[in-house]
Amino acid sequence: MDLDIVDDAEVYANSLRDARIEIMRGMSSTGDGKLGENCHPFLKEVVVDGRRQAEQQAAVLAATEFFINELLTCLECGMVLNGVKESEATQWRVWFRIFLSLYEASPAPTQAQWEHEMRLQNCETYFGETLDSGSDNNDWDEEDDGSNVEFHLRTLVTHCLATARTWRRQRCEAGNTELMAKLQRATSIMCAFVEPHSLDW
Repeated sequence: MDLDIVDDAEVYANSLRDARIEIMRGMSSTGDGKLGENCHPFLKEVVVDGRRQAEQQAAVLAATEFFINELLTCLECGMVLNGVKESEATQWRVWFRIFLSLYEASPAPTQAQWEHEMRLQNCETYFGETLDSGSDNNDWDEEDDGSNVEFHLRTLVTHCLATARTWRRQRCEAGNTELMAKLQRATSIMCAFVEPHSLDW
């Protein structure tokens, strides 16, 4: 990449985007990275943006895992929650573990990788949508920056968030507990991921 051409807003934005995608996909570059970061401001933005995304990704995965595990524990103990069945929550856990496996391997997993893992777990549908039954499309890997898989994760978190809010409303009537305090924290993290410009009360 010729860094000398980064001299106007459009080229700057494109360079920032391309460099962020490269870093997020775990691709290495030659030369002294620290020196490049110090010499070129857009590389500093890439590092800051990458760190922020990694922290958000880790937080939302932890919050979602906590919520699904606690939800299943309570449902298995006989809790009745409006609109949610134990079998549905169990399916959420299967899907979540697929996301967790993908994000442990790469900060920006591709659509092809997600579909492959879904098929390995015999998941033919995802929230009512049938997966493509064709072979893995490895041609997508070159252009895939991870946004497709993030969209699928956001769908799962959105359903978890709606259920968490219902759960909190039901339990608030029985008084505030330590579990509800933890659930509120998890809900806030999931909300920040799904609805980044809103506040969760």
